[in-house]
Amino acid sequence: MRQTRIWRLLVTALPLVAVGLGARAAQAGDVTVSIRPDVRFQTLMGWSVMPWYPQVSAEVRDQVLDEAAADLGLTWLHWTVPSGNRSDGRSWEWTNDGGDPRHSHWPAFNTGAVDRSVTTWVLPFKRRVEQRGERFGLMITQTFHSGGSTGRVPPWLLASPAEFAEYASTLILHLRNEHHIEVACYVICKDAGDSLDNPFETPVAAEMAKAAGARFRALGLPTSILFPECHDANTCWRFIQETCDDGDLWPFVGMVGYHLYGGATRNTDRPRIRDFAAAKGLPTGHAGSDGITLDTLYDDLTAGGVSYWSIGGLGGPQPGGHFYIHLNNTSFSRGPQYWQYRQVTRYVRPGAVRVEAASDDPAVRALAFVRSGRPTVG
Repeated sequence: MRQTRIWRLLVTALPLVAVGLGARAAQAGDVTVSIRPDVRFQTLMGWSVMPWYPQVSAEVRDQVLDEAAADLGLTWLHWTVPSGNRSDGRSWEWTNDGGDPRHSHWPAFNTGAVDRSVTTWVLPFKRRVEQRGERFGLMITQTFHSGGSTGRVPPWLLASPAEFAEYASTLILHLRNEHHIEVACYVICKDAGDSLDNPFETPVAAEMAKAAGARFRALGLPTSILFPECHDANTCWRFIQETCDDGDLWPFVGMVGYHLYGGATRNTDRPRIRDFAAAKGLPTGHAGSDGITLDTLYDDLTAGGVSYWSIGGLGGPQPGGHFYIHLNNTSFSRGPQYWQYRQVTRYVRPGAVRVEAASDDPAVRALAFVRSGRPTVG
């Protein structure tokens, strides 16, 4: 008869192993955490971050990236490309390059803005990850904020899935050919379904995803679609329900992803997303949101079953971020969540499998992973 192996840890120094401690737990005595390595859940792909701040100095950028890769243990980028359409800025393709989306007129594309972002953030981070002997990964996302920082989606792009497929594939080809970077997943629109901010409702996002996915495959690109990356988890679940029977869409999807904006009542559907993705054989991911905490990470790993998790923005002049770049551009500070995330992200490495962990104190939210036969408990 097969025997179930259970590891038990007697925890006295709670802050070393406890995730999301409450005041009562912090003052408690011994807590027993039981680990069942035979009860396995998702495999971790990696920890991610979204770089965006273009005015950073090279000196501060290097210090931030050193800490992000070597100390925080991040390995992926959730990179926002120049997108949208506004009078004082140029996106990747701010005006149609031509009437035939099957043939691209390369001088019409704003390669300069992309190249500056790549050389500022993407390539330096990629080098640091690979120097540590780990695999770098890149997700591409884009924003079309109707009233915000990027400007609305150009009408000609919104009206044609074929033009959108050209828009996406030329960017990925440029990254591969000019910078030797492969893109793992491509997002149709960040915060899709937020009708006040962008027009990417379910039918639009689904048709764009099918057209782009087919173009990637025809070009021999390894890129899949990250779908739907909506404003909040409940909107993501609505998108999934409205497309779950679309046999032309899901073969192109490589990850089911969400954001967590809008408060607790708009993010109750993470378990449904997790179970749907598992039934499809797909990983889930949280692409980063404002106001997330260590409790968010715990809930995403358990209720959301995520294999991919982003801490949000990397760098920038806003106090409270994970790396606050001072306006003098000569120094930076670590944000308030840095040391809490580090308890997990530094020690749980890609390839680790989450296994069942339970404590006899409900205030201690335990996590456990196994990698190469060795456990990590937090």
